[in-house]
Amino acid sequence: EAFVSMDVGNGGIAMGLIPFRPRPSWDVAPDGSRAAFLTSPTSEADPSFTVTVFDTTGAPIVDRIFPYEPVNIPATKLDSAIEATTARRDSTIRGDLASLMRDAAPSVHAEAEWILIGHDNRIWVRLRRTADSSPWLVLSPAGEPEYRVLLPRNVSLAAMGRTHVWVLERDEFDVESVVRYRIG
Repeated sequence: EAFVSMDVGNGGIAMGLIPFRPRPSWDVAPDGSRAAFLTSPTSEADPSFTVTVFDTTGAPIVDRIFPYEPVNIPATKLDSAIEATTARRDSTIRGDLASLMRDAAPSVHAEAEWILIGHDNRIWVRLRRTADSSPWLVLSPAGEPEYRVLLPRNVSLAAMGRTHVWVLERDEFDVESVVRYRIG
């Protein structure tokens, strides 16, 4: 679940987005031949994410679990995110809602955040972004790790192939440009 909710009386419900809770991601290949799903639960006991790819009949092509070294979410960072989320709430429910969010929040960062399928059916998994970069793990069409690509944080992938990626790059003036990067 991505949200917590609480009864505020008179039939009302207050909801809050749980900070750092990963959401499943999915994509369909440009030719419609397959669909990929990423699930990234946050667990200190079993830190891993799963990539599953199905063909058009629903048969699995890839079903792989990728373990990773967990990185703890600092308490101050969690508190700051909860404060930003609850700041506009009525003061009578803010504390209770914040407490529910804190209890439901993960203690470690999710390693994988997003999944895309390239024109060549390679699977692109965006890993946890840093302050200035977006690392991507590129898997073969069969789900085998091939290489990693490190892109600037201010770009969004638009099309991916074996040797090049095309991105939308946003500059400091919020102007977008299409940029092609060579891989390798």
